[in-house]
Amino acid sequence: MKKLIDIMFGWWSTLLLLLILLAVLTSKDVAGRIEGVFFPVTTVAQLSLIENQDSTSSFIWGSTEKLRSCEFQKIEWRLGDLENSIIVGVSFDETSKVRPEGSFSFGPWRVQLTEHQIKTRSFAKVYHKCHILWPTQTHFYPDKE
Repeated sequence: MKKLIDIMFGWWSTLLLLLILLAVLTSKDVAGRIEGVFFPVTTVAQLSLIENQDSTSSFIWGSTEKLRSCEFQKIEWRLGDLENSIIVGVSFDETSKVRPEGSFSFGPWRVQLTEHQIKTRSFAKVYHKCHILWPTQTHFYPDKE
């Protein structure tokens, strides 16, 4: 009887662990974040210039390195912190480009934040399509998280 209980408990706990793992991996947001931490598509961007355009927006220029050959989907620039933030507008005022792996510079990009907000209260994530399972989410700015 004890052997039967051990087999059943071992089987049920293994099944439960596999179901939890499957739930985490099929949640596209969680899986994409995990992939981006261990296999980022880009390095953290270094902003070389921020120019206030008006009271609500700035142009930015910078550089980064593309580490993997994945298709760019979007960037989410946020005002706030990881627990409480809002998405702000970003527009690309440069020509469209397909970027190969390697170092590259970018800009001007218009971000709907002031220079002070960009430097002190914002962060950005980039999303890329690297495979069919989920979008890969990489921390893009600032050099801390």
